[in-house]
Amino acid sequence: MAADKKQNRKSPSVETIKALGNSIDECWNELNNLPQKEFPPVQTGEIISFMWNNASGKENETIQPVGEVIQEQPCDDLDSILGKSINQSMKEAKNKPVPTILWGDDGNGNGLWYENELAVLFGRTNTGKSIYAVQIAEHITKNLNKGVLYIDLEMSMKQFQQRYTSKDSRLHVWSELLKRPEMEKVEWALDNPEKCLELLRKMLDTLSIKILILDNLTFLVNNGGMKPEDVKLICSKLCEWAKEGYSILVINHTPKIPPFTPLDLNHCLGSSMLTNFVQSVFAIGTSSKNPSSERYVKQLKMIGYENQMSGTLRQGGRICQEHWRHNFSEMYRTPQTMGDKFQWEV
Repeated sequence: MAADKKQNRKSPSVETIKALGNSIDECWNELNNLPQKEFPPVQTGEIISFMWNNASGKENETIQPVGEVIQEQPCDDLDSILGKSINQSMKEAKNKPVPTILWGDDGNGNGLWYENELAVLFGRTNTGKSIYAVQIAEHITKNLNKGVLYIDLEMSMKQFQQRYTSKDSRLHVWSELLKRPEMEKVEWALDNPEKCLELLRKMLDTLSIKILILDNLTFLVNNGGMKPEDVKLICSKLCEWAKEGYSILVINHTPKIPPFTPLDLNHCLGSSMLTNFVQSVFAIGTSSKNPSSERYVKQLKMIGYENQMSGTLRQGGRICQEHWRHNFSEMYRTPQTMGDKFQWEV
């Protein structure tokens, strides 16, 4: 049936073809006489759909992205980078404020941890790292009036409460600027570096806090289930946060070493990977003279303030003594120092 209809169709006459051609010519001429429209430049990865309504004379232009829009990278402003002499750059840097010392101020402008730095505090097991770290957080919140997010990956809230409760059952009163979330409720994030970083950053942004103390990094590998290479990813990301204006202190362990071993950078667990990322490293160790209560704190790395580092911090360290003040355990500084050389008992 369809074949019969196809056979019965007649070819258009010459007059019909000529009339059709004249109509097309008239339409083309009318189109050329319409007002000209300037199209905006087409961006990479976008299409511009242009609709013209002849009846209403209104125009409607929509831009819709198709797939992933490829952003053109702006050219570097080399003039602003290369156009200044080193002397001019130093004069401009001199007018910028000096970062605040968050901890370890010796009264002469020298400190252990400055604002906008990624720092590491490490020591052997049972040397008081967590007590010292909490004392740092207490100082920042109460004396500097700055918020601190303290991430405790070792102790439960009950254990923490018992540590800071006096013998007559009085609880220590903390500043409201100190936040210590119960991390045991989010164990699902501790075996994945991306989830862990996302959670930490979300906490900081939600609380509008710029200071983070992470206690401790070793837990993420030994108990959290992360791999050593995951820790490298976390440290590199924390270093980026420090460049954004965050101040971060990471608590770390040492490998198994003999008691009273003089601590250096090589004793920071994962030192070849970790200490390369950070601006400041200081260690806490046990004094051989009074191991039950005496500790020393020693600066091992400092970037940007090496000339200001006191000889006490660089060579011998400060002697600290563990002290219970009602319901708060802290390290307080004693007048003595360890001197220029270590005297250890092996």
